[in-house]
Amino acid sequence: MNEGISNIDVTVKTNIPSYEISRIRNGEIVAINADKFYLISLAINISIDIFLKRAYSNLKLVNEGVITRLPNSTDVTSLGAILKPYEDNSLKGISLKTGIALQRLKDLSKKKTAIVLAHELILIEMALGKTPGDLFKELFNDLQLNSLEKQNELRAKEIQKNYR
Repeated sequence: MNEGISNIDVTVKTNIPSYEISRIRNGEIVAINADKFYLISLAINISIDIFLKRAYSNLKLVNEGVITRLPNSTDVTSLGAILKPYEDNSLKGISLKTGIALQRLKDLSKKKTAIVLAHELILIEMALGKTPGDLFKELFNDLQLNSLEKQNELRAKEIQKNYR
């Protein structure tokens, strides 16, 4: 993360607790929710593709191969809708390429409560031949940073919390 931006600045912009930002910066948290990762990139004003390349520069696919498309299915999550053309046998292909368990991919595709992690989403992008950040933008383009009013309110709370 950008060293010029404090944990509190990221917290007030994103609602991600400052202790969590600190743990991410210190490398204590490696598996971060993809939506939080996207919000952090917005907060520190680094495009998602560059932020992904910095954070996951060593991330590689487990296996290369061709993924075939199968007919569409119904009732899926937003990630599931993107993966819809790649269902069943193709999910197996994505699993083989990424190392993400097939059941996990099925859960991410169909269970509304399943939360995709940033490293999973970039691996899926790689497996599908997408540009880093494309799926992040597609899934999270509606996410916004807090308003200045909300940021000021949260900043006051953080400062008050730190002086106790």
